[in-house]
Amino acid sequence: MKRSKVRTDDFKTITRQRSFDAPTDIDHDLLEVALRLFERQKIKRPIRLVGFGVSGFCLFSDEPLQVSLFEEFDQRKEKERYKRLDQTVDKLRDQYGQSVIKRGVSEKEKR
Repeated sequence: MKRSKVRTDDFKTITRQRSFDAPTDIDHDLLEVALRLFERQKIKRPIRLVGFGVSGFCLFSDEPLQVSLFEEFDQRKEKERYKRLDQTVDKLRDQYGQSVIKRGVSEKEKR
């Protein structure tokens, strides 16, 4: 389950939540969903708080995951690439500390 919360300058709080279509442990997927939930709210007032939460975690399992028949092969390859990236970042942070590497945004992603 994913949730977004936005509070405007007049202290009005807007929350939205939605279930994931499939389990994920990929940071990129979580960030993408958070941004989509936020963008759908179309808030015109100044914002004083933005929050995003995830719940319904489960332990990693060696059981195979049913792959969607409708997901393109390229999308699956991209997800695997992000998964390897997340695992590498986790290893770096475990070895050298949380501040060793930070997420950035490329000019291409800003558009």
